[in-house]
Amino acid sequence: MKVKELMERVGMAETGRAIAYLKDGFEELAMMELLDHKVAKQDLRKDETFYQLPVDSLAILDIQIQGHNNQDNEFRSIPRLVYEPTFKDTDDE
Repeated sequence: MKVKELMERVGMAETGRAIAYLKDGFEELAMMELLDHKVAKQDLRKDETFYQLPVDSLAILDIQIQGHNNQDNEFRSIPRLVYEPTFKDTDDE
């Protein structure tokens, strides 16, 4: 469907306003949560820093760890770093 057809259906005469509404709608759809998502779990292993991600991963939405900053053994999100880490990773050599 073209913008002109959509404008005729809703009874709008201003093209600029119709395009602005469409752009707003597309942005809102893009911000919505992904409808088709999978949950992958991996166990942490001692002295291991790097882990393989699933091959079909498109985005990582959240990383949670059990017992992180709580005493109830609940799963909580690990906060993202805003700045570069202050210490050097020795496994990255």
